Amino acid sequence: TGRLFVLLADRPQLQLRLGPLAADPLRPGAQVGRYRILDRIGAGGMAEVFAARTEGAEGFARTVAIKVVHADAADEEHLLALIDEARVASWLRHPNVVQVHELHRHGDGLYMVMEYLDGWGFDQVLKKAAASGIRPSVDAVAALGLQVCEALEYAHGARSDDGTPLHLVHRDIKPSNLMVDARGHVKVVDFGIAKAAGLERRTATGVGKGTPAFMSPEQLYGREVSPASDLFALGCVLFEMATGERLFDADAFGPLIMRRQEGFVAADRERLRAACPEVAELIERAVAQDPAERFGDAASMASALRAVSGGDVRHPLQAWMTRVFGGDLAGMTRKVVDRSAGVAATAKLPPSPPVPVTEAIGATRLMPAPPRRRGVIVTVAGIAVVLVAALAIWWPADPVAVRTEAPPEPVEERTPEPTPAPAPEPTPAAVAPRTPA
Repeated sequence: TGRLFVLLADRPQLQLRLGPLAADPLRPGAQVGRYRILDRIGAGGMAEVFAARTEGAEGFARTVAIKVVHADAADEEHLLALIDEARVASWLRHPNVVQVHELHRHGDGLYMVMEYLDGWGFDQVLKKAAASGIRPSVDAVAALGLQVCEALEYAHGARSDDGTPLHLVHRDIKPSNLMVDARGHVKVVDFGIAKAAGLERRTATGVGKGTPAFMSPEQLYGREVSPASDLFALGCVLFEMATGERLFDADAFGPLIMRRQEGFVAADRERLRAACPEVAELIERAVAQDPAERFGDAASMASALRAVSGGDVRHPLQAWMTRVFGGDLAGMTRKVVDRSAGVAATAKLPPSPPVPVTEAIGATRLMPAPPRRRGVIVTVAGIAVVLVAALAIWWPADPVAVRTEAPPEPVEERTPEPTPAPAPEPTPAAVAPRTPA
């Protein structure tokens, strides 16, 4: 079906066996299942991401991203978050949502295989823009917002395989969880702390999950979250993009919480209107303290963004990023460097077992690989020689004799005489039973 085989983490006995992927850090050249590690391309608070490659027949190869939990962060909570991320992502198929291909186990460890994204985390773009002082146009701000709204609208309405609504809330929309490529295409990543039907038990009541600077008030204080919570976080991202400054920022956690209690104040409104007045009103609405005062859904916020812009969801963002990076974006994207040359595999893990053949399907006959182009002429010439030789042997010396040769006379069929049945063997005399005295 193309769905993931997700480990049964619902079973307590399996939760006790979860561990890090390997005791030693992964290095280029390590073999993880059918994937060979190429290079380390990123790391976060709980996991590392590696570029890896799998190879097949006739030169087929695919580069993917492999996510593993840090060995020092491989507690039950973080490993279950990885499982939840894979499970949620297996239900999502959208151009603005990162695709997760597989979740596998090696020994007591887990790793997740995702599509390889050739681009930048949006937090990197914002840092570069702040350093250069290049502000985006209203169309660029709207382009990013529209693409994230498309992803959220899809995710909030997603259903499981059996059609059950997931009631999905991402809960961690922030710049580092938005990837942007050289064409201005945006993808939402990391559903590790998403709220969805069947996963609520992972968060205790009164405990908030997420990034405090972007969390909605209800999420920050452990109350019920909704799609409006993700729109609040998106409003914070758009505020930072438009002004070059984070909406809720502080040097320490305590002052940050105090700042969060203030909410969107008059000084924030002035900064936003001075930087990008066209989107000031809709961003202020998105970051309202009361969820009822925000946009009802992602589609409504997208409509507001289209109303203040040209509606182009990609090119204005691409143009702004070209100015920020000061050159051709396509030439600046991350190149996958294979650092595994000459390095022996170091992952002390057994290879993934082969997929068993289902008897109901039966054996599949594989066609031989086609010959290479450089051997086509020789092959055709050889076939021609064989055909000529076969014709010379088969073709008769006197074709007329063949045409005038009389057919063989029919052979009279005779009915076989019946075979007499063998005489029956004599039956031994019956022995009368002996009467007891």
